[in-house]
Formats: sequence, structure tokens, C-alpha cells
Amino acid sequence: MVDPKTKLRPRDISALPKTITGDDITTLLTRDWETFCTCVVAEATRWTPPVLRHVLRTATWRDDWIDALTGAEATLQIAVMRARYEEGLHAERTRTNVQALAKVRARLHQARASAPRRQPPARPDQDPAIRAATKALIRAHHVEFNDLVVATFKAAGVDPDARQIPTGGSDVIARWALQLDPPIPGVPPLTDRVRQIAAMPDDALDSLVALDIQRAPEEPELCHPLLLDRWGEALERLAQATADLLELPHRPMATIADADLTVAGLAPEEAYRRMNRLRFLAHLQQRWLEQKTLARRFRQHVTWWRDSMSSPLFEAARQELRDLHRDEFEQLLLQEARTEPKAVNPAPQANLALPAEAVSPPQAALVLADRLTELGWDARVVRHVDADSGRAEARVDARRGGASLRAAYTRKNKGRTGKGWFLVFAGVRLAGDSPVRLPKTADVVDLAALPHEEFVRRVAEYRVLLAPAVSRG
Repeated sequence: MVDPKTKLRPRDISALPKTITGDDITTLLTRDWETFCTCVVAEATRWTPPVLRHVLRTATWRDDWIDALTGAEATLQIAVMRARYEEGLHAERTRTNVQALAKVRARLHQARASAPRRQPPARPDQDPAIRAATKALIRAHHVEFNDLVVATFKAAGVDPDARQIPTGGSDVIARWALQLDPPIPGVPPLTDRVRQIAAMPDDALDSLVALDIQRAPEEPELCHPLLLDRWGEALERLAQATADLLELPHRPMATIADADLTVAGLAPEEAYRRMNRLRFLAHLQQRWLEQKTLARRFRQHVTWWRDSMSSPLFEAARQELRDLHRDEFEQLLLQEARTEPKAVNPAPQANLALPAEAVSPPQAALVLADRLTELGWDARVVRHVDADSGRAEARVDARRGGASLRAAYTRKNKGRTGKGWFLVFAGVRLAGDSPVRLPKTADVVDLAALPHEEFVRRVAEYRVLLAPAVSRG
């Protein structure tokens, strides 16, 4: 197995033996967030042992898998932009980063489209009548049942306060978990550094988090459950401040759109300043996704511990209550539950297609239209719903003189990800010529910023580069 102290790269994951087991992969994925992201990027862009994909596709890892791919997408977006600026559109470095970005985005679409089947939790009482009668018995003797539960927990050596997870953020749950006697296993104890960071005012915490994003130096204690919520708030404030400097709209999780990735017309010093800020925003997004993942894992761990620990104790208390009131339970409540008529669920109605006006266009389309309008193009967002499939579609149409630009998006209609939009086409057309498909919307913005003569020359270069592929109008 891999040395836990070794920093892994995607090529190291690709070099793992085919015979590696699922348990070894799980150990690798749980080592730390950076290693998890490395495994995810390697699986998306290289050959890796098949067991890695099988583990990532399980319900346990799916959400973390999507978050890691989202962070990798942002980092590769910046890498592509920088390579295009420094070495050109056709350079080997640019093509390598573009290919890696395409693979990560393809895997991200697959991960979002996958809907793992979550098994419903098993109930101790399989008979619905027994469950209904037991609930009625507890309502009739709720004080006695509460005393039985407390006594059962104490007899098992479990703190009675562990019966219910408190409502609130991760900090509230962390304090509750550490105050239990004994505390919940796996929850890290409080250290002096954690207490020091928790007492910081917002401005000092923001400075600390900004240095952590730039690894100057990293602050591992931010990952403590007590600090997760404040860490997320600091990341949000930094994301908004950085977006303001870049003149970008505030988006959830500091999302970067392809339309933002252009430095056309900027002086070199200003271009590098913008690229560095975008890179900081991408690294900020990675830390934000890590914070989100750690908060989710912490809640899942606490919920799993509470359920696995308390379920048998609650069932023992319910059984003792049924034994104490056996006649009432069997002769009255159970008989009533068995004779009560079952409710009939109404037949589901057929899905009706929404009118185009009711479809909200994707945020990426709105951002692109705004950017093209700023560059002097007549841009608009058009919405449409296919009458046969019911699939929602949206496109950005922009014109300037005899030139036109277009980007088309469609929305999936499958499973829980039916509201996910994705780009299906980006292209340019000159009057009298056939349309030319463009690799991504960043190319649309780069072209839109050029004067007409340079615009025509670049379109001709794209036509030669992408031949013989012909886009649809």
C-alpha cells in the first residue's frame, strides 16, 4: 500500500496495481481531501484500476466525487486560459489542458447524471400494524416511555443526551458531540489553536483563510468541526470581494463561467493580474468545496453513530413498554391498527410540459449574454421547450453587423438531475459563410472582443483548425 506520508500525483494513482482491493481504495480516499481529489482527477483523465471507479460511484462517495470534479474543473479552466495567453491556441500545453478539462467535464456530467439507489433504513418492526400500535402506546404513556429510554441508555453506558442531535450548524453539533460522556468517537478534541481561531474576529479570520488558500501557510485546524461554519462564511466573504475586483456577479460556491476567462485587449500586466485573481478564486472554490465536504461528512458520521447506537436502545425501551402494558397493546391498540382501513394513494398525474416562459435559463447563458452586450453585440437569451420530448432548451444569439455568435444549452430530463443544464453548441458565422463550431464559450467571448478585421481572420483560423467538422446552424 502507499506510504501515508507520500504526496500523490495522478500518475501515482494510475500506477496502482490492478489487484488493489476496494478496502485499500477506501483507505486512500479517506486519507485527506487533497489525496481524494488526486484520485478523482486521475480516474477522470488517466487509466486507473477499475475498482476506483466502482467505489466512487457508490452512494457513500458520490457527492464528494462531484465536489472534487467541480474543483478540478475550475483549476483546469484557469490552466487553459493561461496556456492560451502565454503559448497560443495550438500549443502542446494548451491542447493538453483542453483535453484534461474535457475529460473532467465529461466525468462530471456522468457523475451528476448517476443516481445511486439508496436502501431505505430497515425498521425493527416489519409489521405496519405493530408500528402503529406501538406509536399509540407511546403517546398514551409518553412520560413512562421517556423514563424507560433514559434508564436503557444509562444501563448501556451511553449519555442520555445522545438521544437527539441538536439543531443548528456544525459548531453546535461539535460542542454537543464533545460534551457527551463519553464523547462521540472520531470527533477530534478541541486544541488551543482551535480555540484561538474560534475567538478571532471576522477580519482576522478572513486574513488567515486567505493565507491558507495561498498555502502561506496552510491552516489544518480550519478543518475542525467547530470551525467549519465560520470557515465557510469567511470563504464566502473572500469570494464576494474577489468577484467584485474581477467585476463578476456573485455566484454560489464561487463558480467560474467560461465567459469570465478572457483577457483579450488587456495590457500584459493587467492580464496577469486578472489571471492571478481568477486562479485565487479557483483555489478558493477548492477550499470551499473541501469545507462543504467536511461538513457533510461530519454530519453523516454523527448521524450514523447516533442511529447505530440509539436504534437498538430505543427498540429495547419500546419492547419493555409493550411488555409492561401487554393487554392494552394486544387487545386494544393492535386490534384497532389491524382493522383500520388502508389509505389509497391517488394515481400519479402525467408530466405536463412547461411553457417556454416558465423555464429559467441557465446562469451561464445569462452571464454570456451580459458579457457580449458589454462588448457591443446585440445579444439575447431565447428559451424553448421541445413539444415531443418536453426537454427545455436555451440559446444565446448575438449579432454585430454581418457576424453572429451563438451558444446553445439543453437541460436533462432524467432522474434527480433533471434541472442540470449543459452546453451543446457554441459557434460563429460570417455573412455568406457556413457556421463554424467553437470549442467553448470562452472562445466566443475572445472573438467578440476583437475588431472586425481581426475577428474575420481568427474565424478563418478556427475554420481551418476544426475542419472537416461542420456545426449546425
